[in-house]
Amino acid sequence: MKIALNCCYYGEKSGGIKEYIYNLVTNLLRVDQNNQYLFYVSVDDLDYWLKTMPQEAKYKIFPFPRKAKLKRALRQNRFWKKEFTTERFDIFHSPFFHLPNIEGCKKIMTVHDLRFRRYPESYPFFRRIYVQHAFKSSLQWVDRIITVSRFTKNEITDLYSYNPDYIVPIHEAVDHKRFHDIENAETILNELGLAGQGYLLTVGHIEPRKNYPLLIEAVEELNSSSPEQYQLVIVGKKNYKYKKTLQSIKNSEQVRYLSFVPHETLLTLYKNALLFVFPSFYEGFGFPPLEAAQFNIPSAVSNVSSIPEICGEGAVYFDPFSKDEMKRAIKEGIERRAELQKKAADNLRRFSWKNTAEQTVALYEELMNDG
Repeated sequence: MKIALNCCYYGEKSGGIKEYIYNLVTNLLRVDQNNQYLFYVSVDDLDYWLKTMPQEAKYKIFPFPRKAKLKRALRQNRFWKKEFTTERFDIFHSPFFHLPNIEGCKKIMTVHDLRFRRYPESYPFFRRIYVQHAFKSSLQWVDRIITVSRFTKNEITDLYSYNPDYIVPIHEAVDHKRFHDIENAETILNELGLAGQGYLLTVGHIEPRKNYPLLIEAVEELNSSSPEQYQLVIVGKKNYKYKKTLQSIKNSEQVRYLSFVPHETLLTLYKNALLFVFPSFYEGFGFPPLEAAQFNIPSAVSNVSSIPEICGEGAVYFDPFSKDEMKRAIKEGIERRAELQKKAADNLRRFSWKNTAEQTVALYEELMNDG
């Protein structure tokens, strides 16, 4: 069986999709010696691909650079049809929420969330229109959909009346190799002014769904009524509609905001946090609590979207629209810290990229056997 994967969004600054493609590709090559894989790489990301991917990953060039958005949108379908005529792959897998209409092969796409439908304002106008149209069109010819959570499967079923039998949830995971002790951790903490501090940590882009202003209010009220004083550290790049959050940060003496930080700094912040707090009210998967669990750091998290599905028993839950609930969960998370550390570590064992790859291969084979 020959499987083509569209990796044209695999670039150094591609965010979460980069992590998904990297871990899926590397683990497919490890667990599957029976099938043949062909990876399509964007012309302007080839150097990064060669630097990071295994040498045995056979690739071809996707000829449209990222900046040529209109040309890419208008001409890529013709390109894919030509490639199918040349390569005759059995399955075409798009690791994001749209794919070309290629006749003659089975088609799979991975949907990470429906943010473009739930929070369309988070996309530039023309990008939003394109993505919404492309996804809806793709539903007409896709053979199977992979979702990274049962939550996203249910959203597709509910919002698009799509047959749930054709949607397969396959969880993502955390790349364990990227989480390790940092030799200069003490120096990093000293430079940040966090050495010896019992700080709360949250990680994620600065945007409305992350719900940081309410979290800031909760921490301030918690500190005003308690002898213990907890600094809140927020790590996240500005994304969209971020001004309200930045104003809340500016008005608070108990918040330390760090935009982009190097990987070693992020690992140090995770490892030395007292508690991780995740107040988001919409996530397709939600990596940060699992990343915190890599260092035995427990979490207090929202009880909505995919978050309970991913965090299991390894966290304390709260209503993300209730400040009092946030305060209660933070206090409980700190009080039950030792117990939650073990539960978070146990929950983390449910997720591995090896399992993700094996389940994906099983889906490929099932789809071909179905004829």
